[in-house]
Amino acid sequence: MNKFKVLLANMNITSKFLIRIGVTLGFASVCAVWYLASVQNTQSESDFRERLTNLAVTLPITIHSAAEAYSTKLGLEYHRVPINDINESSALGKYEKEAADKFRSDPTLPSWEKKVVEQGVSRLIVFVPGRVLDECMMCHQSVGIDVFGEKKVGEIAAVFDISGPMTALYDQQAKTMYLTLCAGFGFILITGVIVWYFMKKLVTVPLSTIVKTAGAIAQGDLTVNAPVVSRDEIGMLGTAVNEMVEKLRETIGNVQRVSSSVVYSSTDISSSTEQMAAGAQQQSSQTSEVAAAVIEMKKTLVETNKNIRLVADGAKEAKENANAGGAVV
Repeated sequence: MNKFKVLLANMNITSKFLIRIGVTLGFASVCAVWYLASVQNTQSESDFRERLTNLAVTLPITIHSAAEAYSTKLGLEYHRVPINDINESSALGKYEKEAADKFRSDPTLPSWEKKVVEQGVSRLIVFVPGRVLDECMMCHQSVGIDVFGEKKVGEIAAVFDISGPMTALYDQQAKTMYLTLCAGFGFILITGVIVWYFMKKLVTVPLSTIVKTAGAIAQGDLTVNAPVVSRDEIGMLGTAVNEMVEKLRETIGNVQRVSSSVVYSSTDISSSTEQMAAGAQQQSSQTSEVAAAVIEMKKTLVETNKNIRLVADGAKEAKENANAGGAVV
């Protein structure tokens, strides 16, 4: 089951649709074909029964030798047996006895049929009552044959039956079933081809084009557009893809413009930074010069202070010397 799901998932949409519609049409066609063939076979069997019954009903009022010759010509078996000569030891005699009993119990029964299997061959036997009629008595008396005895008009004097094999009918039914099935499968095949053609033209090809367009967009090509040739769902999908491409173009354009502004701003900031660095470097140089001057001034002040002390000491010493000289004077 999982393998089937994987296989189904890897199929294109046309194959998936064809499998589903093929299974549905196949099932529906088989059911329809089986039903139609069954109806036709039932009708053909009913027609065979009706023809055999119609022929059997005419047997009692037909010249027996002519009826037998005609039945033989049609490939049918013709029998007639007086009611008192029925041999119940044979299979046919048992059926004839059963038919005679039914005709006695129901005088309005025109015929009775029995389907039997003899040596593997299905046969249909139709029995009709040979009732005593004025015409029958006149016919038999004209040729000097008296088979009725004391029987009265309306009584059963004999049982007539005609039988035919149903092999040809069954062969025809099988042929009908075969031809009907072939017609059904032919219908499925033709329908499948027509569906495949229109699916490919209306669904597969437009979807493939849209898929190729989407693939190109995924690779970065925003110059492509999906062709829109209808207003159905596929056309709506193509329109949506085109709108998406247009939005991407606008977005990328905006990003490019913003990026250019950022580049220009970065250049200005870089220039300002370089100027500030140059000014800072110049200020640093000036600061260094001022510091050197301060150091030099400090040295000068130290030296001056030292000289002042020396002068003060000399003046003090001179004063002492002067005082000493005055004292001497």
